[in-house]
Amino acid sequence: MKRVLFSLPFFVVLLAFVALFTAPAIRATAAQDDLTLTAARIEADASDPLGAVWDNVTALPVTLEPEETDASKMPTVDGIFYPAIPEVKLQAAYDDKTLWIRAVWADDSMNNNFGTWTYDGKAWTQSKLRQDRIAFLFDLSGNAQFQALGCGGACHEADSTAGDYMGFPPGSTDTLDGWQWKASQAALVGYADDQWLGSYVDDKGPKTPSNDASTGKASAANKNKAGDAPAYIFPEGAVPGTPLFADKAVAYDPSMTIPAGYTVPGYVVSRPEGSRADVNATSRYVTDAAGHGWWYVVLSRAFSTGNPDDRVFTLKSNTVFGVAVFNNADDKQHATNDKVTLVLGE
Repeated sequence: MKRVLFSLPFFVVLLAFVALFTAPAIRATAAQDDLTLTAARIEADASDPLGAVWDNVTALPVTLEPEETDASKMPTVDGIFYPAIPEVKLQAAYDDKTLWIRAVWADDSMNNNFGTWTYDGKAWTQSKLRQDRIAFLFDLSGNAQFQALGCGGACHEADSTAGDYMGFPPGSTDTLDGWQWKASQAALVGYADDQWLGSYVDDKGPKTPSNDASTGKASAANKNKAGDAPAYIFPEGAVPGTPLFADKAVAYDPSMTIPAGYTVPGYVVSRPEGSRADVNATSRYVTDAAGHGWWYVVLSRAFSTGNPDDRVFTLKSNTVFGVAVFNNADDKQHATNDKVTLVLGE
């Protein structure tokens, strides 16, 4: 029987692993064709990842292919290998105004402690651990390549020698709408980063994905200018191991007396306003008696946000999207399924 140990939206975070596992070489998985995720009409809010409403919604098993199939080329973190996630189960539900997507995947390590700082009595060290993530890409402007190939056409088939980027030729006005849930950042304050991808190059080179416009502070790295210590610590009396919220964070001064063993998160978390925070997120990490774990994540958004950088969902429509899952990983170590079709309101 499964038991709920953690509830990210309610700010209960444990800076430890439920279970660490190493694995042999990543096995390549065959791509699936004609994957269709049919959304179910519901009458109740479906934001609870473990809510009973999901019991009556058909789940679609989606096979994921690792970006890198040669395990010898994959990085380890503190000597531990985190294998690519081979499958995610997707469900979708809707009412008159809102779309919910639930993603469930097996992961025996809960990684929501990206870059934790620890003080040893003399100096700070920062953990090399990253975080678990899931990302979705939706067509926004009718890009023919994306319609045919999904995000593989935009991300993985781009030909940099031809001068394009992310599959978009220079000067292209085509864009994609991206939703990215990050276990150590926005997820802790109930949203997923709403982003866009396209042919965007600034004076530092190609830049994508880009966050949608917002006001106020979003979750940000907790690091001083020198990069050798956190910029902020907990207020006095705070419970160690909890998120560091921007409205409670205290600016760190090296003259402060900090006990040895003191830890502080690698991110200061807060929720901005505007298009970047259009996607609501709730998540739970669940383990069974044997210590095996699963992520349950629900992302939800209004059919139409009124923002030009967001996909507009309509009833009786099909929407092509891609999905990627990251296991304590940066962009190199993840697994994807490039093309799934969301059927909404048949």
